[in-house]
Amino acid sequence: MTQTEQVLQQFLFSEQESKIYLAALSLKKAGITSIAKKAGFSRANTYFHIKKLVDRKILKESKKGKKVLISPTPPTEIGKQFTRYATAFQDIIPSLNALHKIEDETPQIDILESREDFYRVYDDITNLPEDSTIRVLENTAAITSEIELLNYDRIEKFFRKIIKKGIFTKGLISKEALSTSKKKMDAADLWELQSKRMWDIRNIDESTLTGSVLVFIYENKTAFITPDSALTVIITSKNITQIIQNLFDLVFNLSPKTNVQNWKST
Repeated sequence: MTQTEQVLQQFLFSEQESKIYLAALSLKKAGITSIAKKAGFSRANTYFHIKKLVDRKILKESKKGKKVLISPTPPTEIGKQFTRYATAFQDIIPSLNALHKIEDETPQIDILESREDFYRVYDDITNLPEDSTIRVLENTAAITSEIELLNYDRIEKFFRKIIKKGIFTKGLISKEALSTSKKKMDAADLWELQSKRMWDIRNIDESTLTGSVLVFIYENKTAFITPDSALTVIITSKNITQIIQNLFDLVFNLSPKTNVQNWKST
């Protein structure tokens, strides 16, 4: 493909259309058969594309007796057409942005019920930009099922990725859940690795979290997970996530801070 063809294709010409236009330019005024031969396409294929180019005023059609002749619109005139299109597009950008904003503000709710869907949340988190912050709310029942569902190999990979990317964790986690996590991580020789995470953990009363509670808040998403059944509900919405994040931070700031250094050595 020549540079000229590449430029034409950037302006909404297909590969065939760009070759046909260039053939018409070189022939100045010619029949469809001659243009097809010059472009290297069949006559039927060339005719199909010429009709579209005539409709778009890229080519012009005239007749000499019974013969149909095709001539190209001069490149300068096409350039003026594209300038007019660009100006018209600029004029409608505010309307397009308004439509995009409406789309952004419409929450997307995904209800997922498989182990693979459960893993999706952890993949999302490890794909966050460096130095991102995630928020986690978790109790003992959830942390036990979470570890069993993930398995230690996947947990190790998750830890290594978020440590490498410097992803910071703000956690609202019960003391019982922390103790359970440490015991299980110790048993799998993963505690030393987990202790390298960047985090700020606050204690929340286990009795306030009934059932299996695991919530991740990250980017524009809030994921509600019940690990014991691998049920995952992900709400994607900038506005809703901001509200939930604000509520989380309110409780977080009022909750007692865990001395992570003491906790690590217990």
